[in-house]
Amino acid sequence: MVRRVKRRMEISIHILDDIFSNKHRKQLIKDYKSVSFLDTELRESTVNLALNEKYRSSCTYIVDSFEKNTGIKLILKNAWISRSTRTTAIFHNHENYDLGCVYYMKTQPLIRNSGTMFRFPDGDRLFKAPQNSAILFPANLTHSVPPQFLPLSRYTLAMELNVDNRRD
Repeated sequence: MVRRVKRRMEISIHILDDIFSNKHRKQLIKDYKSVSFLDTELRESTVNLALNEKYRSSCTYIVDSFEKNTGIKLILKNAWISRSTRTTAIFHNHENYDLGCVYYMKTQPLIRNSGTMFRFPDGDRLFKAPQNSAILFPANLTHSVPPQFLPLSRYTLAMELNVDNRRD
């Protein structure tokens, strides 16, 4: 699936592997506990982590990595952490933004929750992305956490981005 953005450039789904050291990845998971969370089965941070000193540099590093990979200048607008357990698919999109990004801090690969499920006209498709990887995709693509019925946690850092159309 390809989407044209404001610059008339084609954007596809990109996956980057081995984003951080294992030590840094584990520290992100540990630090999430200091952020305010909703008390639901799908827990999301309630503050914009792009502005949080513990997460700002990690978000920026991921965005910079995708800029180098795609050649597209990006603007980070929002970021949050989700911890999901025993999820059923809740499909949604981020249509007010150009791109969405998910960094997989902790997944359970044996139960197939390493990645994001996308909804296409011909059916749903899982784009696999291992732990410590990130996926960048057009924000208007309808997507979901893959279904999971065991009480095992999955931690992701999600971001909403816009394409920077300013001329240098």
